[in-house]
Amino acid sequence: MSLSIEWFAASDERNKIRDSNGVSIDEVEGDLTFISSSAHPIAEETARWIYKNWTLEKIHQLSPRAQQTLLKIIENQLKIKNANNI
Repeated sequence: MSLSIEWFAASDERNKIRDSNGVSIDEVEGDLTFISSSAHPIAEETARWIYKNWTLEKIHQLSPRAQQTLLKIIENQLKIKNANNI
């Protein structure tokens, strides 16, 4: 599955909707399953939003596998950010 340019352009709009409506556990777990596919930006976008908006208590409601995937994505994103700041 390949994501279109339109999908990337709509990122801000999806985040506004998430800010207004939140995201369900099922939706997050579903999005995170894309991390090993060509549609990995879906998982990365959701992970970034979760990192900025959910508490640890909420994150612990995810399945152990989803938690592990989420933390791995966040760690990778932070490594990239820190490398760019050097």
